[in-house]
Amino acid sequence: MTALQSSLLAALATLFGGALVLTARKWSTANRALLLAFTAGVLTGLSFLSILPEAFERNEAAPFAVVVGFLVMYLLERYVLPHDVHHERELELGGLTVMAWFGLLIHSLVDGLAIASAAATPAGLLTPVTLGVVLHELPEGLVAAALLLAMGYSAPRILALTALVAFATPLGTLLSTVVLAELPIDLESTSYLLTAFAGGTFVYVGVADMLHQAHEGKHEGSGVTVAFLLGIGLFVILRLFGHGHGH
Repeated sequence: MTALQSSLLAALATLFGGALVLTARKWSTANRALLLAFTAGVLTGLSFLSILPEAFERNEAAPFAVVVGFLVMYLLERYVLPHDVHHERELELGGLTVMAWFGLLIHSLVDGLAIASAAATPAGLLTPVTLGVVLHELPEGLVAAALLLAMGYSAPRILALTALVAFATPLGTLLSTVVLAELPIDLESTSYLLTAFAGGTFVYVGVADMLHQAHEGKHEGSGVTVAFLLGIGLFVILRLFGHGHGH
C-alpha cells in the first residue's frame, strides 16, 4: 500500500464518520444538547489522549502552542464574537464552531504529512501509522459533521465541509512528497506544533463552550454527562488498544 492509498483510506474513514451523523440527523437535531456534549467529549479526548501526548513527545515547544491555541479561542470569544447577551449565544457558538472546524482541517492535513513521513522510513511504519490514523479519523469525521449539524447546516453543506476535512489527509500526503520535502524546514517538528495549537483550540471549544451550551439545554445533567463521557471514552479505548496514532 502506498502513502497516497493509505491517506485515501483515512479520508474514507472520516467521510464514514460524517455519514453516521447525517443518517441520524433527525435524532441529532431533536437531541442537540446530547450531541453538543458528545462532540465536546470527542474534542476533549482527541486533544488530551491523542494529539497532545504525541506533540509533547516530539516537540518541546508544543506546550506553548497549546496555550496559544487556547488563548486565541478565549480572546476571540471575549473580544470578537458576541458575548454577555443570552440570545447571541448561538452566534458565539457558531464562530467557535468555525474555528474548531478549521482545527480539524489542520489536524487532517498533518495526518497526511505523518503518513508520508512513515512511508519514507525503512522501519515499516506505514501500516501501523495508517491504522492509527484511520481509527481516529472516523470519530474526527463524526465530530466535524456534528459541529456543523449543531449549527443547523443543510445535509449537502455538512457533507461538503466534512469532505474537505477528509481529503485534507491525502492533500497533506501529496504536499509532503511533492512540495514540502524540498523546503528547508523541519516538517515533522512544525507539524507537531500545528497539531498542538489545534489541540488547544479543541479543549477550549469542547469544554469551555460546547459543554457549557449542552448544560443549558433541556436535557437533565446526567444525560449530558453520560454523552460527554462517551465522547471521551472513544479515545480512552483508542489509547488503550490503538496506541494513539501509532507513530
